[in-house]
Amino acid sequence: MLIREYLEILWRWKWVVVVVMTVTIAVVSVGSAGVTPQYSASTTVRIAQSKDGSIPYGAQESV
Repeated sequence: MLIREYLEILWRWKWVVVVVMTVTIAVVSVGSAGVTPQYSASTTVRIAQSKDGSIPYGAQESV
C-alpha cells in the first residue's frame, strides 16, 4: 500500500481517531488531577576529619 492509501483510510476514520484521542486525554487528565502528589527527598552529609585531627579555620564557632 502507498502512503496515500493509508492517509485515505485515516481520513475516512478521522472521527474515530479524534474521539479515541479525546477520551484518552480526558481520562488521563481526570486521573492525574485526582492523585495526591507524593514528594520525597533524601540527602547524605559526609564529614571528613583532617589527618592531623585539627579543625580548619572558619569551622570553629565563636562562643
